[in-house]
Amino acid sequence: MAVLAQRFLGQKWRITTFDGHNYTISSALGIRAIADRPGGEEGYVLDVQGSGTTAGTNVQIYQPNGSGAQRFAFNGVQLAAPPQAGSTYALASRLDTDKVVDVQWASPADGADVWLWGWNGSAAQRFTVKDAGGGAIELWTGTGANKVVDVAYSGMTSGTNVWQWTANGSSAQRWIVRPTGDLDGSYYIVSRANGLYLDVASSGTSDGTNIWVYQGNASAAQKFLPRKIS
Repeated sequence: MAVLAQRFLGQKWRITTFDGHNYTISSALGIRAIADRPGGEEGYVLDVQGSGTTAGTNVQIYQPNGSGAQRFAFNGVQLAAPPQAGSTYALASRLDTDKVVDVQWASPADGADVWLWGWNGSAAQRFTVKDAGGGAIELWTGTGANKVVDVAYSGMTSGTNVWQWTANGSSAQRWIVRPTGDLDGSYYIVSRANGLYLDVASSGTSDGTNIWVYQGNASAAQKFLPRKIS
C-alpha cells in the first residue's frame, strides 16, 4: 500500500506563481519525501537539466534554485472567469476550500460580522455580484434586504473588520476583483476604499475565523475561489 501511495504521489504536482506569468511545478512526491526533515519545506521542482535549450534536453526534478530552468509559462491556458454581475456565488477560501465567506448566524442586521464557516448552502454564504462602475463590484448578501459586504467604518488600516451593512454606495462597499495568477482560478478581492485585501485573519481555517482587510501579501489567506450558484 505504501508503494502504491508513493506511485500516486508521483503523478501529482503543485503549481505556484511568483509573478503571475511564470510558474514553478513542485512534485507532491518530493514534498512528502522531505516533510520529516528539519527545515525541509523546499521539496523538489520540475527542472530542465543543465538549463539546456536544445530539443531532447531531459526534464527532471531538482531542488529549487530560482533559475530559469525551473520556470515555466502556460500558453493558451484559460483561467476561470471572474465573478459576473447578476450572478450569485459562494466564496471559498484557498486555505480550505470547504470553508467559505459567511455572514454570522445569517443575521439580517447592520454590523453582522463576516467570517469563515464550513459550506452549508445557506443564504449566509451566498453573495450576488452587482456592477458598481469603474471596474468595481458590490457583494450583496443573501441574509437581508439591501445588505452588502462592507469595510467597518471605512477603515484604512490593516486589520479593519469586514461586516454586513445597508448599501449606501460608498467606496467601503466596493471591491476590485483581481486574478491571483494561480491556475486554480482564485482571485484577490481588494477594497476600493483603502487598497487592502479581503483576508482570513491569521490564516485560520476553523469555523468562526474572522475576515478582515489586510495589506496584500499574496498568501492563501487572501485568495478566494468563486463558486457560482446561480
